[in-house]
Amino acid sequence: MALDAVKNFVIVTVSTGYDASDTSIALSTGDGGKLPQPSTDGNFNLVWWNDTDYPNVADDPNKEIVRCTARSGDTITITRGQEGTSAGNKNTSSKIYKMALTITQKMIDDIAAYIEPEHNTDGTHKQSAFNVNKNGVDQTGIVNETFTKITWPTKEWDTNNNFANDKFTPTIQGKYCLIGCIGWSSIIDLTGIRIAIYKNGGMYKEILNATSGPSFQNQLLIVIVDANGTTDYFEVYVYQNSGSDETVSGSLQETFFQGYKIS
Repeated sequence: MALDAVKNFVIVTVSTGYDASDTSIALSTGDGGKLPQPSTDGNFNLVWWNDTDYPNVADDPNKEIVRCTARSGDTITITRGQEGTSAGNKNTSSKIYKMALTITQKMIDDIAAYIEPEHNTDGTHKQSAFNVNKNGVDQTGIVNETFTKITWPTKEWDTNNNFANDKFTPTIQGKYCLIGCIGWSSIIDLTGIRIAIYKNGGMYKEILNATSGPSFQNQLLIVIVDANGTTDYFEVYVYQNSGSDETVSGSLQETFFQGYKIS
């Protein structure tokens, strides 16, 4: 998300009076240049009040927050009555009305929303990490010469609640280290076995091993992946060509999938 445009110490004077429906506002000569340019810097909110009677803007019962969406010279285009304030007349005779580019609740809320995906409420950085396993239950029916998705019935931890339905969908953009480990049972001699990390339903990386005899066989795949923080997801698949269905061990020590954010 984009934060509002900001500048330090900006107060401008409105050139004349306006009623509650006016949205094209002329400022005093030269004051327009003090403000950011919405077309390049982005939109921003301004506080509008009667400075003659209320040097402290908080005291003005008719104060208003408006949103500046365009600027041409000393004329700005605004949207009235922002952040719970109401559009009101700013045209009392002989009074000076000013606008200030200052911190409002919207700006604070936007900053909080901007940093929240990567930070805890105390400002510390979230360490996105997960670890899942098969909880001792073997996965049978690994079909011959077919990539089969591994299921993960048990989560040991999932710091950002990003693992569900046997896939990891990180909600923080960045690079992640993913580790997949598979324990095979009773693979026949010279069988080609594979473990793969899939990204968004397609092959990302894989390794191939050939067994040397009927025995328990382990495979480990470690990859660095880039995730967009919204739609990218990752799964573990396996493949074997023994000629018949095979079984992946449910051992907690041998079969697991884990990952963590590295940057």
